Amino acid sequence: QPFRTVRSTSQPQTVDVPANPNTVYRFVVRCEDPENNQVSQLPSILQVRTPPLPPPRCFDVVVQALNPQTVRFTLPGSSTPVNYQLFRVGPNGQREVQPFRTVRSTSQPQTVDVPANPNTVYRFVVRCEDPENNQVSQLPSILQVRTPPLPVQTLSVPLPLPQQRPAQ
Repeated sequence: QPFRTVRSTSQPQTVDVPANPNTVYRFVVRCEDPENNQVSQLPSILQVRTPPLPPPRCFDVVVQALNPQTVRFTLPGSSTPVNYQLFRVGPNGQREVQPFRTVRSTSQPQTVDVPANPNTVYRFVVRCEDPENNQVSQLPSILQVRTPPLPVQTLSVPLPLPQQRPAQ
């Protein structure tokens, strides 16, 4: 059975067919002329490969020091599932082997708060994985953020007034 039948017109026509990304499709076109009771078929198979989806957009990830004890990641929303993998980077520039957090995307931007120490520089790499299309991309640069120091605590200590000596 044909998956689509199109009646010809005097103008060229385009027929759009739903397809999956990065997939090869093969088609045979058969032409029927019902008035003359004739059938012909294209001599060769038409083949087309759909392009892959673009890799997930890691560069839209933002990191900031929310306060002295929290680093916040803001992850963009995505229409397709994306796994954001967050890695710490050591002082020598080496990325940890395992991510410390993996977050599955939603259609809306989301935030991830990570505990931190005050007055400390943190370096991160973000890796984005599109499991449906088997694509991976990594943020090309290291995200760096410094948490602010804790605020200076001031104490108010009432001091006793000096006692006055009686006059002699």
